[in-house]
Amino acid sequence: MPTRLAAIAPNLDAALAAGDRSRCARAALAAAQQAAELCGLANAAPGLALTEGNLTKIGALVRTFDEEYLSHQQSGREHLTPFARARAASAIAFALRGEPHEAIYEAIVATDDPACVARIVNQVLKQDA
Repeated sequence: MPTRLAAIAPNLDAALAAGDRSRCARAALAAAQQAAELCGLANAAPGLALTEGNLTKIGALVRTFDEEYLSHQQSGREHLTPFARARAASAIAFALRGEPHEAIYEAIVATDDPACVARIVNQVLKQDA
């Protein structure tokens, strides 16, 4: 079944499909962390450790930012920041749950910079290869 990642970054999708599972997980987390940093997720959720133990809180954060994004969009206010933060938090959650294709898809959407995410992913996938 095709992934959402295949639709926007087929080369990354193929690299993940062929990659070592552990490296793919590390690549997804690295991409998600970069997205979180670029969109200021730490500033928006101070004190929240983006770790597996906080998956429920991260999920709640995704829902909060999605609601904010939709509310801002409907009222004509700036909505790209909450959208990016929701996608970055979602990328972290997917990475922590072991879903690298989805994590990297969300990281690309959060940053709107497929080249940056691809560099990170490819660098991690090539480590110790």
